[in-house]
Amino acid sequence: MISPDKVELLYGPITVTIGAPVAAADPMIVPSSWLPDPDPPALPSLLFWGEAVRPVTVSFLKEGRGRPMIKDWMSFSIVADGWQIELSAQYAPETRDTVIRTAEAVWAILASANAELPRKPPAP
Repeated sequence: MISPDKVELLYGPITVTIGAPVAAADPMIVPSSWLPDPDPPALPSLLFWGEAVRPVTVSFLKEGRGRPMIKDWMSFSIVADGWQIELSAQYAPETRDTVIRTAEAVWAILASANAELPRKPPAP
């Protein structure tokens, strides 16, 4: 999805949102009917636009796990050079490892393609 202020891309279970920085979820403020993740995953620090960057993880588990249709939620976000990049997913608990591995792969692809600062276009 492309809108005037952001772009959203789907990579399997992961939604990648790129746009201007906006308020992000706070890992210390747990929404009602959710639980803090006792073992939140972390993505590695990689070179991104000339700096080593490690995304901030926010991960909540839905209360009442074990019931059908209950989904957990996690996001990984960075702000770099005036842009916010967020990888997020709402997922069934049994798919957690797949979601984390997909997020790791997407982060590696984004970082490897953007290790250096974007170059300015040549003058006409």
